[in-house]
Amino acid sequence: MKHSDWLRLQSEGESVCAILRQQGYVYRKQTRRLSWKLSKTGQNDYMLRWLPAPINEWNLMPKDTSPQWEQLWQLIERTLSTIKGEARKTLPKPTSQPENNSRPWAIIRLLPDARRHTVARFFNRQDAEDYRRFLKRFIPDAEFEVFFDVPNEQFLNIPASLIVKVESWLYVIFVHRLDKGGQFISYRQMEEWKNAFRVGL
Repeated sequence: MKHSDWLRLQSEGESVCAILRQQGYVYRKQTRRLSWKLSKTGQNDYMLRWLPAPINEWNLMPKDTSPQWEQLWQLIERTLSTIKGEARKTLPKPTSQPENNSRPWAIIRLLPDARRHTVARFFNRQDAEDYRRFLKRFIPDAEFEVFFDVPNEQFLNIPASLIVKVESWLYVIFVHRLDKGGQFISYRQMEEWKNAFRVGL
């Protein structure tokens, strides 16, 4: 994480805590972390923390179904949206970047209204599954899925009219073609193949 991002997030956290202090909460910053312990007399203690990449969002732990948690989270969300709204006015509009299809295994987070957000991309399925398990452990309420995102014709260098089907194997994509039957495409770099052979020998 860049130092400028750290400072911005720390400022966001401090601003949220200042608002919560007006509501009677006492907070204590955790050293060397973007997390604050929040407590109020007669209520459970909570931890407001920033979850780093690839999640990149604020979280209030432990999550429960109590009205206090709901009320506290709504107050935090309102404060954060106000802060981010002010920041958007001062920042230039970001340009959208195309998705990186050189890593075809993607982890998506399922969002309400049938929306989805690509969290991370990987070269192989095993890495994606391992990371999905990691995410489920730290964000149990969120839904994550691993899927093979078929690369577009620009990545494959094959006209779309010739592609019948695309299959993914370990480190290799196999494209069924109309003109010549099939074609293997590696999504390992040559140096990675060399290293893998050295380890195998």
